[in-house]
Amino acid sequence: MQQTVHLKASRRSFWLWFFQRVSSVGLIVVLLFHMIALHYIDPSAEIDLLSTKIRLQNLVFVLADIFLLGFALFHGLNGVRNVVYDYWPKPGTRKIISSILLVVGIAVFIWGALVLAYLVLLG
Repeated sequence: MQQTVHLKASRRSFWLWFFQRVSSVGLIVVLLFHMIALHYIDPSAEIDLLSTKIRLQNLVFVLADIFLLGFALFHGLNGVRNVVYDYWPKPGTRKIISSILLVVGIAVFIWGALVLAYLVLLG
């Protein structure tokens, strides 16, 4: 039984480690796209609500924003979780903080997606 619990925790740790790396690569790719599209293709263009509404009529920009939100949230909150694991070795504390970070991450992602949907539908 103890070995099974340890194996599950080890698998979960591997996948969190793996997705930390995937999210970092995803962040780099999406941020490059974002910076080039918004700041270098037409550097004289103003970034305001009207241009944002127009840009969000394009599915590529909507998907880029959703991926940027998801990658940044996962990467940041998983990084906080890793720091917590370094300083609080008690499993109970780790589990509580991991649960709080998971709930916060899901809530903020939903909130961000709803705001993005509102901007898309506004245009």
